Amino acid sequence: MLLSKRWIEPEPIVIPDSLQAFYDVSPYLAEVLAKKGIIDEASAIPFLDYTKYTPTDPSELPGVDKAAARIRSAINGKKCIGIWGDFDVDGQTSTALLVSFFRNLGIPVQYHIPIRSEESHGILKQPLQDFLAHGIDLLITCDTGISAHTALNFATQNGVDVILTDHHTPPQVLPDVFAVINPHFVAAEHAYSALSGVGTAYILTRRLAAELNILSSWEKTCLDLVAMGTIADVAPLVKENRYMVQYGLELMRKNARLGIQELLAAAGTAVEALDEQDVSFTIAPRLNALGRLGDANPIVEFLLTDELSSARRTATELEGLNNQRKMLVNQVYQAAAAQIEQDSGFDKKNIIILSNPNWPAGILGIVANHLTDYYGKPAILLTSDLSGNLKGSARSIEGINITNLLKANEQLLLSYGGHAMAAGLAMKRENLELFIQSMHASIASIVNIQQIEASLSIDAYLPLENINEPFMQVMDKLAPFGAGNPSPIFLAEHLHVVNARYLDRDKIHRSIQVAGADGQSYEVKWWHAFDTPLPSEEINLAYSIRRSTFRGEEKIEIEWVDAHKAVPEILPAPIPKPETVIYDFRFSKARMDDLHSFIRTYQPVCWGENLSGIEESIYNRLDIPEHAVLALLHMPPSAAVLRHILKQVHPSALALFNLPEKPVNLKQFLQTILGMLKYAMREKEGKISLNLYAALTGLTTEIIDLGLSFLEADGQITIRQLSEDERIIAKGIQAADPAARGNYQEKLINAFKRVQAFRRFLLRLPPERIIAEYDTDAEDN
Repeated sequence: MLLSKRWIEPEPIVIPDSLQAFYDVSPYLAEVLAKKGIIDEASAIPFLDYTKYTPTDPSELPGVDKAAARIRSAINGKKCIGIWGDFDVDGQTSTALLVSFFRNLGIPVQYHIPIRSEESHGILKQPLQDFLAHGIDLLITCDTGISAHTALNFATQNGVDVILTDHHTPPQVLPDVFAVINPHFVAAEHAYSALSGVGTAYILTRRLAAELNILSSWEKTCLDLVAMGTIADVAPLVKENRYMVQYGLELMRKNARLGIQELLAAAGTAVEALDEQDVSFTIAPRLNALGRLGDANPIVEFLLTDELSSARRTATELEGLNNQRKMLVNQVYQAAAAQIEQDSGFDKKNIIILSNPNWPAGILGIVANHLTDYYGKPAILLTSDLSGNLKGSARSIEGINITNLLKANEQLLLSYGGHAMAAGLAMKRENLELFIQSMHASIASIVNIQQIEASLSIDAYLPLENINEPFMQVMDKLAPFGAGNPSPIFLAEHLHVVNARYLDRDKIHRSIQVAGADGQSYEVKWWHAFDTPLPSEEINLAYSIRRSTFRGEEKIEIEWVDAHKAVPEILPAPIPKPETVIYDFRFSKARMDDLHSFIRTYQPVCWGENLSGIEESIYNRLDIPEHAVLALLHMPPSAAVLRHILKQVHPSALALFNLPEKPVNLKQFLQTILGMLKYAMREKEGKISLNLYAALTGLTTEIIDLGLSFLEADGQITIRQLSEDERIIAKGIQAADPAARGNYQEKLINAFKRVQAFRRFLLRLPPERIIAEYDTDAEDN
């Protein structure tokens, strides 16, 4: 029942001359920058390289200066500072950051994170009163408190100054506190406007650290915490957030704190290649598991400890809790799905509302999100709290603001809060049926779910065979990806599913093998696929890519996003043209006689590369002109080359031959390439074109690129990349690297095998299929 989305094709974009340097590195890199409104080097460089970014003055965040002065007074007087956090990762890292800052200064500090099952979100008066009884002189909240009027007013009335740091939407009337620091108080275009809870707390400490002349060391101490909390809270990775996350991830890769090292080790994730997805899907779920299922307070010490045994013990506990969380999520999901399957009127309903008194509250948001993704409808899941009332989580889809829907029915609720896509709520049990009826009426008055067509923006057309290391290096420059800087969605066309298997015992995630017309197969990970029927027809695949490291081996991972039947709606209607006439001489026993006869009769343009004993005038892929009749003298090395030739020539008649290429093995190929490189270094200042070398050898640009890398690993040359196509080659200056050389040799052998397999595939393919499959307006790759 997984809903396929409407695809929005990429819009052509003009690259300004000011981005020419980036275009030379990669046209795609320049396109992305231009789409983001980054149109000059002065803006592009700090976006791509955090070390060139100038951090914003903390004093530009309202309330920071006033709060910093009050904290300096507490520091000077060695007063006890209390930190009140929240149990999600943003709250945990905020708490750990502030505790670490004051401990490093030798200031007495205590902290409290609410226990979800007992206190829920926010700040309740009684738990706060108990906390203040420990001699707290100054209270600082982090990631919470903006709506906690009763509790914080109580603190103020009892002589405790409160500095409220939070990033949630402020109410019209603020709590009565000493200072409020919230990114909502700056303009939307300001660098601080999208701060997370931990980001907001960090800006306050940054102001203090600069005043205390410890800023440089403090950044290196805490920006990993900022990165984790910002990513986990899905804060937009733009402006200051992007800088802090880039810096923090680099700190984690180079010198992760002990607790995180142990957590990643228990999860089987390599810290050296850690990226934002590892934070989202490995670190955050494990830290969140304790907050969802137990008491998150121990996380603070886990994040700050230098004691190996303690870190390892907590990491093991977190791994176990995360496994328990996954089991509970699966159980609740299956139970919710069973309720849906038993509802004969479900298809006509615009919203999912389910309840069960035994469902654990801590994981309802996760399950609601899965249901929303799968069924394409908003979902609200409810369970019982300790008082017998109902509480739960809501998730929505684009186009329906779930918090506004709750507001329209607030007379039936005890409390609610959230944003357009997610919310929490509580109600009396006796109001449930009326609430369900009222919510259905409210949403029906706004929109019919069937009329909401989810869309997916395609960033670029990228055949799977074009995913390579140079392209991933461009992706590395654009990362980290997330809210505000989403991971690009690429489109690969004309694939079919070859095989599939589940990746887990619960049969939630799948590994799909897909293949194109060339027969080359690729593994695609399909997260939360469940038992969705696999397409039997040819598909166009929308996908994303990322680096992945497993058991020390790094690879490029392709992730399934969506699929359409081949030739989806986003493609422009083909221009009608006369049916191509095909002459098939591939299996002729007199092929040279047939070729000579065909040339005399039809005067075709002939394509061929690296052929043996051919006297006729032939063209390669780069110089072949448009012509009515085309003779393919042998089978091209890849689907991309074949498409390019057909697109360039645009023939109305096609003749297929199978003349022998010059025999070539790996050693001969490397000798040929090395000879060409020596000429380029002598006559062309070392400048070469991958496409030209591929045309001269009759191979693919992938093989040429791998050949260059092999020779560099062998110490014979050095390479400098000018663009996706051009390289500057110089004599080798480093010793050979046997391991790298062996790796590239294996890749070269596999690449040669792919060329051979594609040529064999074309020989077996009926001639009309060659036209049907490859005579398209596909991009030249």
